[in-house]
Amino acid sequence: MMIRLRPALSLVLCSLAASVVPAAAQERSEKRPFVQAEAGALNPNEVVQATLAFGLAGGFDWRRYSLVVHLTRQSQNRNSGSDLTSDARTFATLSFERRFGSPHGWPLRQAFVRLDIGAVFRSPFKTAFVTGLGLGWRQSLMPHLRLVGTLFDDVAWLSEETFACAVPPFGYPGSCRMRSGPQHNFGGTAALQLHL
Repeated sequence: MMIRLRPALSLVLCSLAASVVPAAAQERSEKRPFVQAEAGALNPNEVVQATLAFGLAGGFDWRRYSLVVHLTRQSQNRNSGSDLTSDARTFATLSFERRFGSPHGWPLRQAFVRLDIGAVFRSPFKTAFVTGLGLGWRQSLMPHLRLVGTLFDDVAWLSEETFACAVPPFGYPGSCRMRSGPQHNFGGTAALQLHL
């Protein structure tokens, strides 16, 4: 009796292995790492006052989700918003994205929503906690290259600080106070995303 069951048992085990191995391989293929370079505007407090921003990001796709680490440099030039050097601020955020639309097919077109959490480094002031929300669109240009557009609001939760400044109207040395509270940073960026 046991001899008769062995072929049947072997057939069942082989069938299970055949179904599990392709599924595992497909799951691994869906976890695709990527890097991206992004540029645009990240405007503190004012939606229409353009403030230059540039960033690099890396993460991975898994099915309809993405986990992305962003490093974004925000200008702090008071006149043109184009200084990305000594006075710039750096946003470091972790983004969770949920995509909508088919992950397969050509050309790839997907909308997504994005949740951000992180910090903004703004020397000489204190580092501030950041939360954000965004909407975006991904469009494939080549099999491994995508164009990504995003509109978002990263809110920096600033603490109250006192610092040295020139006091108007004559510019005498004095002290100024920065109030605590949320500072909205309205962003619009375009990125090239390379899948590895």
